[in-house]
Amino acid sequence: MNQEHVREWFDDLVEAQFWLRSLTSCCGTEQLERLREVADALDDAVAALVNGGRRPSSGLLGAASLQTSIQTVSDCARADGLALVARR
Repeated sequence: MNQEHVREWFDDLVEAQFWLRSLTSCCGTEQLERLREVADALDDAVAALVNGGRRPSSGLLGAASLQTSIQTVSDCARADGLALVARR
């Protein structure tokens, strides 16, 4: 990745951190652990960038891992939405 794109990538990752942590504060208890795992992996990725661009142990910086994270968030949102509808 070009150095000029690292800053943009970093900004995007930090914003994703914020939103993932926000989700963990308002999601259903059934989804909390899965979202925390994704948020923790993203924290590792950001820490790796801050510490010289080393790849995190979670491997989150890979496109497939990011796609899996997005899918996890979508699945959790869907499950919370279905649980909300079922309570009505």
